[in-house]
Amino acid sequence: MSKKKIKISLLPFIFAIGMGVLAGFMYSATYVFDIPPGYRFIIILASVLISIPIVTVIHETGHLVFGLLTGYKFSSFRIMSFMWVKEKDKIKFKRHKVVGTGGQCLMAPPPLTDGKMPIVLYNFGGTVFNAVTALACFAVFFAYPNPIIVAPAVLSLFFALQNGIPIHTEMIDNDGYNALSLGKNSEAMRAFWTQLSVVDMQTKEIRLRDMPSEWFYMPSDEALKNSLVATNGVFYCNRLMDEGRFEEADEAMSHLLSVESGVVGLHRNLLLCDRVFCEL
Repeated sequence: MSKKKIKISLLPFIFAIGMGVLAGFMYSATYVFDIPPGYRFIIILASVLISIPIVTVIHETGHLVFGLLTGYKFSSFRIMSFMWVKEKDKIKFKRHKVVGTGGQCLMAPPPLTDGKMPIVLYNFGGTVFNAVTALACFAVFFAYPNPIIVAPAVLSLFFALQNGIPIHTEMIDNDGYNALSLGKNSEAMRAFWTQLSVVDMQTKEIRLRDMPSEWFYMPSDEALKNSLVATNGVFYCNRLMDEGRFEEADEAMSHLLSVESGVVGLHRNLLLCDRVFCEL
């Protein structure tokens, strides 16, 4: 295993240790305010449960704000399983959940110019908002000590680090990893644009089979090692399924699942489900 892969695999473990240290800081803060032992755990748990959705909203709002500032257009905004989607000229509320994510802000991308588009601010927008929130909360805490402000301060810092430091996992890649991949790979840049465009079209109730055919293709085996490019391969299989070309789809999915690729766990599991359908 290469040093790079070792570092990436150790990151979740490092974050787990860091979260434990931060949790200890939160518990220690209850001593400072002389809170009775029986209430310490209750206060920490309540403040964390309340802070998580608030910090998530702030994170996704960061993507939204920086996206709008750099030419993107609103497509959908999801917190946990609560989702607001733009359909035609109206914003509609739906329930939808994606495994491995607490929220997601998707936007229609600006046109590609010489194969490029602004990606840094959009990807790091959530991290920036969380980092600023963490600094503000810690400043308030040290100026006007209050146990309630500890949880949002700690969680905001954790969200900023978790999403800002590039991490690749089996289920999904974080914002920092996507920004890093896009900056070094022109094919990944186009794949990212295509994926945002496909999702935007889907919110307008346009099926894959009715979208531009040039968006869908099976990348080379070498290119498939990039997770963003690999998603285009997944979309290619999905389009074949939508067109009713099941034998071709099954063959494409078999190849995609057999080669070394960056297909994330969520997509891999969905492809397996489609293969079961084709077999039946």
